[in-house]
Amino acid sequence: IRDENPALHWLRNLRFHEVDNGAMLCFSKRDDETGNTILVIVSFDSSNVQWGNTTLDMAALGLGWHDRFTVVDQITGATYEWGQFNAVRIDPYVEPAHIFVVQTG
Repeated sequence: IRDENPALHWLRNLRFHEVDNGAMLCFSKRDDETGNTILVIVSFDSSNVQWGNTTLDMAALGLGWHDRFTVVDQITGATYEWGQFNAVRIDPYVEPAHIFVVQTG
């Protein structure tokens, strides 16, 4: 995943996003030159399913506040339509994190 995404090649492009569950963390990395944007959601709880609601900093993703976009999970291949506010579930026995590539247009 890292080799295929220029956004993951740098450290200074890390941005955190809100998630209403203290057992979860949401962050993104964006490469301005290529537009490659990665959105990651992880759970700190390795034993229980966790649910959370994200509030994304759309400007950090290179998007407008009301834009809709597709995220493609790099672990499972699943795709979802997202916006600024999203519900997310992490089951540590199935998928310990979501690593999404953000696709626009």
